[in-house]
Amino acid sequence: MNVNPRVINGSWRYGEALDLHTLSSTPRSDGSFDTVRSEIGEALYQLKYQFDASKIEPIAEAAAQRIKLWRVFQYLEAIIAIPPSKLDRPFQPVLELAKAIGYKTNLPVPDDYLFKVKQTQALKDIEDNALRHQQMQNAFQIADQRYSQKSLLLFDDLFRSGETLNAVSNALINQGNVGRIYVLTVTMTRTKR
Repeated sequence: MNVNPRVINGSWRYGEALDLHTLSSTPRSDGSFDTVRSEIGEALYQLKYQFDASKIEPIAEAAAQRIKLWRVFQYLEAIIAIPPSKLDRPFQPVLELAKAIGYKTNLPVPDDYLFKVKQTQALKDIEDNALRHQQMQNAFQIADQRYSQKSLLLFDDLFRSGETLNAVSNALINQGNVGRIYVLTVTMTRTKR
């Protein structure tokens, strides 16, 4: 699968998105949109919204290959998946992708370390940056100090404003005493608001 990695910045040491999610979106006369996605963006769309689990393998393979190229790969202790905000899916795409990436990189993906403790509205539905930030405050809790002073890879499917990743990074540092945080997302939006 072709990727075009992009650096993403936030309260972590280094981060990348494997590619843009949407390359273009043109309104049609009927009010719908003609949307063109990157190759991995289309695969993520099929996984997340069409529940096509066959997309897990190629996305995870692309992600694992990219992570293994990072100089810090050898220092990573685990992959931490962002907890879902939408619980009514047949499966959780971010967690399933993280597990598959973990398998391919031989990194653990603990599901008993990071917890979402506050119900939040989906950030994609909130345009106001201050409201997005407010939604994420105190939304996450770390279970223990097992990764104190260690390096972790934080994983999510889509980077838009970075509010969720920043909130989790802050929890990892302030509650878990994590040493270094690196971030990987499958895709990113063209605009970061």
